[in-house]
Amino acid sequence: MTHATSDKGNFLAHFYSSHQVPPEAIEHFRSQPWLHQYLDDPSYRAPSLQFRVLKDTGEDFFFARTIATPTTIPHILCLNRRTIVTPPELPAGTLIPVNESRKPAEVPGGQPDCIFLINLAGPAIDGHPHVCHGGIVASILDEAIGMVTMLHTEKENGLRELFYTVNLNVTYRAPVTTPSNVIVRCWLKARQGRKYIALGQIVDKDGVVLSEAQGTWVLAKKRENL
Repeated sequence: MTHATSDKGNFLAHFYSSHQVPPEAIEHFRSQPWLHQYLDDPSYRAPSLQFRVLKDTGEDFFFARTIATPTTIPHILCLNRRTIVTPPELPAGTLIPVNESRKPAEVPGGQPDCIFLINLAGPAIDGHPHVCHGGIVASILDEAIGMVTMLHTEKENGLRELFYTVNLNVTYRAPVTTPSNVIVRCWLKARQGRKYIALGQIVDKDGVVLSEAQGTWVLAKKRENL
């Protein structure tokens, strides 16, 4: 995933003030009793989701149009933790291992930085019948985890930076079925220079981690004015 730069400071604050959360998304997720624990958690707020809004440049077309239909992913709601704590920078050369355990990674403190509520309608995102295609699963994790990186980089300097997904290691633990509602919980694990390492998990209503990913995002080098 790539995010473009903006010449405005506090990009997300500007975006949130000029866009509203779709009421139909709130209505849909309110109809799911198991999601109330997330919707009513005072530690989180529900801003408008920037990657569901098509930009003039064509950016975010995939999530804003291609898979924003009644047979794909009609509803997504983002919950951002009100207090974002960025981990201290690690020294250069420090190894950051990928979770290779049979058990899913533990969420630090039990509170991820972001929680996405996602309505997977199908069948247009299915691979096998009533099973979300693995490529869509990876795309969801890439986009959601990338949003966490954006939150932390903007928190640090107030600017929207240009950054790229360098790698994304996805573990498919169980089928992500359709139609269904799931959550995606994401958090920043570490940062090292221009590298940000973050994790995300797709979780069902029973708390089962269906898919998990750890990825690395790198901030583009700033160009010097000549």
